[in-house]
Amino acid sequence: MVVIVSRGARDTIAVGLAPPIPVLPFVPNAGITPVRPAGPEVILEVAGAALYDPGNARWEEVDLPRRQNVLEWVGRSPQRQTFTAMFSGEVQGAEQAGVQGWINQLYQIAVPPPPQEPFICTVRGPLYGTAAGYLWRVESVTPNDDARRRDSDGEVCHQTFKVSLVRHLDIGVVTTANPSPAAAAAARQGATPTAPARNYTIVRGDTLARIAATQLGSSSRWQEIAKLNGLRDPNTIRVGQVLKLP
Repeated sequence: MVVIVSRGARDTIAVGLAPPIPVLPFVPNAGITPVRPAGPEVILEVAGAALYDPGNARWEEVDLPRRQNVLEWVGRSPQRQTFTAMFSGEVQGAEQAGVQGWINQLYQIAVPPPPQEPFICTVRGPLYGTAAGYLWRVESVTPNDDARRRDSDGEVCHQTFKVSLVRHLDIGVVTTANPSPAAAAAARQGATPTAPARNYTIVRGDTLARIAATQLGSSSRWQEIAKLNGLRDPNTIRVGQVLKLP
C-alpha cells in the first residue's frame, strides 16, 4: 500500500491512498523464434512501428593512372530494424511471474552463454522481413527502467525494451529454384560444390582491373586474373583473347 502525505494550507497533514497504476492491455502481436539452434518462440508485443534501416552501399570510382578508371561496389552495411517490445502480466489475471521468464528468454537469445554463437532467428508480426522469411540476429536488448513495474511479491510484472535486429545472410546459399544435381548432392552431404570454371573474352577497352571489377566485384582482384593466366605484364592483353577467371 502506498501512502501520500501532503501539506495543506494551514500546515496540516493529510493522508490518503495513492491512485492505482493504470493497467495497460497486453496484446502479444509478434514473436522471435530461434531456428539455428532451434528454441522456443519469445512472444511479445511490438509497440508502434519498427524502424527499418536498409543498409547502404555505393559505386566508387577507382583511379587507375594512365588507364581508364573503373567503378567498384564498396561500403556495404547490414540491414537492421529496431522496435519497442513490451512484456506485461497486468491483464485479465495473467500469471505475473511469467513476465520475468519471457525477459530471461529474450536475453538468452541475444547473449547466449559462451562459447555458443548468437542465435539465428525468424520473426513474425509487424516486423520487416516476416513474409519473406528473412533470418535475423538479436543485436541488442536495452531495458527501459522507467517503465519497469513489480507486483507485491517483488516480481517484474511489466517491462519495455528497445530491441535491435540485424539481418543474417548465409554465404554460398544456392538461390536458384532448381539447383544442379551435383550442388544438391553436395548440399545433402554438407560439402560446398566446386564452382564451374569461367572464361572471359576480352573486348575493346578492357583492362584487367575493369574485368576484375565487372566480373569479380572488385578491381583489386586483377592480380588473381593475371596469375591464373600467367600474365607477367597486364598491358599485353589483346582483343579476342580468352582469360580464365577465378
